This record gives sequence, C-alpha cells and structure tokens, in this order.
Amino acid sequence: PTPRERLLAVFDLASELIADETFCGCFFVRAASEFRDPTDPVREVAAANKRRFVDYLSGLAEEAGARQPEMLAKSLAMLLEGALAYAHVTGDCEAPALARRNAELLLAHHEI
Repeated sequence: PTPRERLLAVFDLASELIADETFCGCFFVRAASEFRDPTDPVREVAAANKRRFVDYLSGLAEEAGARQPEMLAKSLAMLLEGALAYAHVTGDCEAPALARRNAELLLAHHEI
C-alpha cells in the first residue's frame, strides 16, 4: 500500500476495533485519566505512546509528500482519538468511517 493508503488504514483498523464487543476505549487514554500528575510513570507511558503514533503518522505523511507532515499527523491522530472516544461513549460504530472521510479531506488539503 502507498503511504496515503496506510494513513487512511488506521481509520479502517479503528472501525474493526470498535466493532469488537470487548472494545472499551483507548487503554492509554483510560490509564492517563486515572493519573493526573503529568510526571507519573503511567501518564508518561501513555503520552509516549501517543507521541510514537504521531511520529509514525508523520513519517508516512512525509513519505507521501505532505507539505507539513507533523501538523497533518497530529490532525489525523486527533481525528482518530475523537472517533474512538465518541464511539466508546455513544456506541456509534460509524465514527471511524466519518473520521476517515474527514482524513481524506485533510490529505487532499495537504495535496496527498
């Protein structure tokens, strides 16, 4: 798959995850919400996981020729996080698909 296809695939994977009856939101978000101190090791691990994901997306965005790969990566990560949280709270299994359509608009804006 192309870098563009891989950037969008994360939303397809999210659709599969929330369709599973055991889905209960993002483990790292749930863990971080239990530890308010940003220096707590649990919070640091959760934050590092989110940064690694953005780094991964940024690498794909750069490979795809994005004008501002880090900004695009952060935007895509926020779309995905929002879709997962929304799906978790509301039970709306269509959230990742809607987020994917918005991601496609972002990719077009970044000329990918």
